[in-house]
Amino acid sequence: MYKFIFVIFSIFYFFNSSYTQSSKNIKAVELRGALRFERTCFDVYYYDLFLKIIPEIKYIDGHNKIYFKTKDSTSKIQIDLYQNLQISKILFNNKPIDFTREFDAVWVTFPEQLQKNESYFIDVYYEGYPKSDYRDYGRYGFHWGKNEGKDLVGIACESVGASLWWPNKDHLSDKPDSMRLHWKVPSDLVCISNGNLEKVTKSTYDSTFFTHHYLIKNPINNYCVTLYLGNYKEIKDNYYSKITKKTYPISYFYYNGSEDQALSYFRFTKLFLAFFEEIYGEYPFWDDKFSVVQSNYPGMEHQGCLAIGNISLNYNNSYYGLILDYSSTLIHEIAHEWWGNSVSVNDMADIWMHEGFATYSEILFVEKIYGKSKYTQMINFIKAKSNFDSLVGKRDINDGIINDGNVYMNGVVFLDKLRKKIGKDAVFFDILKSFQAKFHKKNINTNDFLIMVNEKTGKNFTAFFNSEVY
Repeated sequence: MYKFIFVIFSIFYFFNSSYTQSSKNIKAVELRGALRFERTCFDVYYYDLFLKIIPEIKYIDGHNKIYFKTKDSTSKIQIDLYQNLQISKILFNNKPIDFTREFDAVWVTFPEQLQKNESYFIDVYYEGYPKSDYRDYGRYGFHWGKNEGKDLVGIACESVGASLWWPNKDHLSDKPDSMRLHWKVPSDLVCISNGNLEKVTKSTYDSTFFTHHYLIKNPINNYCVTLYLGNYKEIKDNYYSKITKKTYPISYFYYNGSEDQALSYFRFTKLFLAFFEEIYGEYPFWDDKFSVVQSNYPGMEHQGCLAIGNISLNYNNSYYGLILDYSSTLIHEIAHEWWGNSVSVNDMADIWMHEGFATYSEILFVEKIYGKSKYTQMINFIKAKSNFDSLVGKRDINDGIINDGNVYMNGVVFLDKLRKKIGKDAVFFDILKSFQAKFHKKNINTNDFLIMVNEKTGKNFTAFFNSEVY
């Protein structure tokens, strides 16, 4: 996710740290972050989420079918849902089963032992008022707004977790292989979501709501699942991939009334896509889609439908140290389709591999277009603002803070150091592309990257990683 002013974030963290340490129960963040048996005993392969969104009263009501395969025999599993949302029932074999709640964890107890290597599903019914404008400048949770008198709805939940608004196994290590989304929303609003729109159905008893049915064919991080509601307009475009030799439809969505801004803002999109395909390999999600969407919150890497916030032409590229005529948010979120959405970390401790790589990708583009001197200027500007803390955070803990924000800029500094330490750009860029190919749509950790560096260089970079990363 894009951090638009790193210095301000650091100031925020200083004042927020007392809240983090004194107000949050340690067990609550361990329940969010740790992989105990009740989580490791099952693997989710499919979610089927049904949700009604009522902007008028800022309320949601729905249910989620969680399909999973057991890795061990068990009679109890943990799923997650923020405690401010009420669970009315959980069905198993179409019958209600027992569950208890502890902070945001939900313990589901089955009436019988689930056997190893078997497939099952539960159906979780819930409703309530989801957290809005939550944490860290109010950038997370539901965002309710208006444009030209019509409702706007957006959702972002990267570090605070998808269980802020829908029940799931809320741990980075377990992506579903695919997912269906069914959004019941006011009929006068455009509904944009991940994957491909299969159909829109009208309610037989309420003509003011339509249901939009989306299919996601690829693995997806839970926090990347989203929807956008509003009076959107679409710019349709085509992108030719030099890798596949095929042309693909792509889309840009903007609020009605801002077409001139949209045309200017999105004009670099295909150039960014082409650059990342060149250095990282084919865009990973053509069988779902590629689109970028104006949002009523800062940018977020929602897979296949990237949020880019405000499309004002007053670009705030404050950490660049130079003025450019495009938005760093747009290129940053596109880079996340490779670093974060395709190659994804197993634990929030390694989130620098999402954010540091995406930010460094921005700087590689500057080097490509504007030359080495501009690259060096940006690196030096970022070094002056970095504090060189450890990139890797504590494992098995998820308190909703992305490691103090350092993962962005310190990630850039580390990757620049690594590139210089390797000494050969051909080797360095081969590592990046090979890592993407090897872990395409898979989960990784920092050590996987170290292993790749050692293999490709024929040298042992363990001491270097220990001093610069851990």
